[in-house]
Amino acid sequence: MQKIVKHIIVVIALIAMPFSKVSAQVDTVFWFGASWVTPDHANNLPMAFHFSTFNNATTIRLRQPASTYDTTFVVPANSLFSKYVSHLVDSLESKPASTVLRTGFNITSDYPIVTVY
Repeated sequence: MQKIVKHIIVVIALIAMPFSKVSAQVDTVFWFGASWVTPDHANNLPMAFHFSTFNNATTIRLRQPASTYDTTFVVPANSLFSKYVSHLVDSLESKPASTVLRTGFNITSDYPIVTVY
């Protein structure tokens, strides 16, 4: 009987899923820590942040507070912009794992954006 109830719950969840609202994080402030990529892993470069804007041209600041990396740029309205950071690979990745580090990035903007690494 329990097995049937579990199956019914899964089926109901799968049916209801397309009707549920799915949304990404849209904000003006982000904190980000890049996970470590195995050095032998093929194609671990280039590394980039991708920024998507909405109805306003937006000034975005990408900085690493514990480092000297700090850059500001303007992304046009309704655009996608990629900021490559492959040259920071040694100070970008959080290694070793399970350790408190100072490699995080702070991303701020004038208007709401979506950010992907």
